[in-house]
Amino acid sequence: MAHLIKQDSANFELSIDQLDEVAGGGWFSSVTHFIHDAGQAIGKFLSSTPVAVLAGIFVGGGAIVVGGQAAMKQN
Repeated sequence: MAHLIKQDSANFELSIDQLDEVAGGGWFSSVTHFIHDAGQAIGKFLSSTPVAVLAGIFVGGGAIVVGGQAAMKQN
């Protein structure tokens, strides 16, 4: 969709704020950057060795408990 432009205002420079708005800046851009940064931080935290070890213990322990309960029901 073409916008009608007045001839006298066709040659002007945009301010930094106007350029930021045109480029998708403003609060929405800040929110998306925050979500991206938070996601990266959570990913780094979850992939750290102590967290991975604790998660392995938790999942392994749960598997042993569930397996033991299933074995008890079969006997």
